[in-house]
Amino acid sequence: MSKKGFTIIELLVVIAILTTLAGMTLVVAGRLKEKAKIEATRALITKITLALTEYQQAYFAYPPSSGAYEGSQNLYYFLGQPLDLTQGYDPATGEMAKKKFGPAIVGGFSKTEYNSQKYIIDIWEKPLVYKNPGEDHPDAKNNKTFVDIASFGPDKVEGTDDDINNWKVNK
Repeated sequence: MSKKGFTIIELLVVIAILTTLAGMTLVVAGRLKEKAKIEATRALITKITLALTEYQQAYFAYPPSSGAYEGSQNLYYFLGQPLDLTQGYDPATGEMAKKKFGPAIVGGFSKTEYNSQKYIIDIWEKPLVYKNPGEDHPDAKNNKTFVDIASFGPDKVEGTDDDINNWKVNK
């Protein structure tokens, strides 16, 4: 007697294959999502580095990393809003001439790039490290930077291989 249809074994094999493919897809998607987060943080550090160059050309110095603000709060204040740039004495008015500078980051920082205390944060919602002057890094591929900007990366631990910064090229 010939019956048309699938046996229970055939159905179980198909379900096993589909489950394996779904599992592989989830693993790959998770890796791609993590890679996208790393690239977003690298892009933020690059954006800040370019803005720091513009600031340095206008003021002949980099923003401080301590004082009224600390660490990446300085990046928010000095790069994300307009500032007055003193141009020298104006004899016509008897005052110091000023011109507007900035924001060095056009439009300032997006809401996802800072928290309520105005720290610039990475994609994992941890404040970036900003140091001026920067340190001498023996592992640096590009040790010509004068300031340090760093994220502790996905593991949120300083000094591990997944750190993202402006002084070396990460894998």
